[in-house]
Amino acid sequence: MQLSQNGFSSNSNILKRLRDEFLRTQCVTVSEFLPNTLAQQIAQDVGSAEFNEYKNLRSNGDILDTEMTIEGSNIWVHVLQLLLNSHELFEAIEYITGCSGIRCFMGRISHHVPGANHHSDWHNDLDSGGARIIGISINLSTSPYSGGRFELRRIGGSELLASVSHEKPGAAHIFAIRDDLKHRVTATQGTVPRAALAGWFQSSPSSWDVIRRQYSEPANSSDGRTSEPVAIIPSAIPDTIRVPDFVVSQTFGDAIVLLNMKTRKYYSLNGFAAQLWTMLSRCSALLDIKEQLSDRYPTDRGRAQTGLDSFVSHLMKHELLIAEDPARVPVH
Repeated sequence: MQLSQNGFSSNSNILKRLRDEFLRTQCVTVSEFLPNTLAQQIAQDVGSAEFNEYKNLRSNGDILDTEMTIEGSNIWVHVLQLLLNSHELFEAIEYITGCSGIRCFMGRISHHVPGANHHSDWHNDLDSGGARIIGISINLSTSPYSGGRFELRRIGGSELLASVSHEKPGAAHIFAIRDDLKHRVTATQGTVPRAALAGWFQSSPSSWDVIRRQYSEPANSSDGRTSEPVAIIPSAIPDTIRVPDFVVSQTFGDAIVLLNMKTRKYYSLNGFAAQLWTMLSRCSALLDIKEQLSDRYPTDRGRAQTGLDSFVSHLMKHELLIAEDPARVPVH
């Protein structure tokens, strides 16, 4: 079970094992929820990012949790939010947990600094609107940390259902949010901060609304450039192409949203453009794609193939596609 720039992947045996584990403990761990290369890159960048002090109070004024949180404009906030708003992932989470009705993911990146009393006291994550269904935490720490354990137990009980501390970036735990359960994160000790993406799979708003909100909160880069929503118009071409590792995509119904992490720009695709992107992301040989278009549009094959050339040219201009290195293409 893994989430990468290429989307969500798993298999029925893994999902069944996680479902059995969740039934017993109301919490499951996934050791490589993010692939190692991506997780290491995020952890290194997050480790040097700017954080702000954050405190959350109970209704009586007592401190519930205190931590450092990263700016919402950070590129990795945008990337992770886009990746986690995957309907394939939603379906897997629903199967594992036995819950239903997940429509979006929302979360934040936090930092627990040793010696700063950053921690989260016992609570259940239930929100006033009842939107939160399942919680998740993804480790983004550069090195193993001390303390900072996630603990889950039943209200009124003392026995822990789960006690989790991750050693590798990209590891995650998924846990139940119910009124008869509560959890906490203990204070971090030693010298290594605990960094994590913490968030919730929710019944509202829709995932599309979450991503549109990100459009209005651009992903800032260090040189001051910002992203802006741009609708791609199919408008071009080596023999083989590929999607670069710094481009992230997500499907929302009939639309596809792309985020170029290098330029910090969003793009949206609809209709024929979305169909072409799906084909291009699965096949690097343009001749093969043109043959597919000829089969799909036999009475308008010339126009479809011309549209493909123009579209690829446009994507390459915006660094959403790059020429494939011939050495990378497998020989059959």
